[in-house]
Amino acid sequence: MAAALTGAWRLSPPMLEISTEELAEIVPRLLGSGAGALGWWRVRLSELKTDPVAFPLQQAYRLHTLQAALRETRRPADGRASWFGRRGGSVS
Repeated sequence: MAAALTGAWRLSPPMLEISTEELAEIVPRLLGSGAGALGWWRVRLSELKTDPVAFPLQQAYRLHTLQAALRETRRPADGRASWFGRRGGSVS
């Protein structure tokens, strides 16, 4: 699993060099740990991107992207995170 996530946070992560079998083994762990989107970020640049084994990672990435967009649309107009400055409270 560590090999699949190495450098995944980078804009241009290193080339992923694992087999379909290795990917199939780690996909459930990536999804279960919440790292499926990061896994896809690595897979998308490899030959495995069209392998059916990678599809759940792509779906996780899509879901993560949609959730992030929804959070952005729900952000208060002043740009603060919604958990700051709740009604009746103040942040100082």
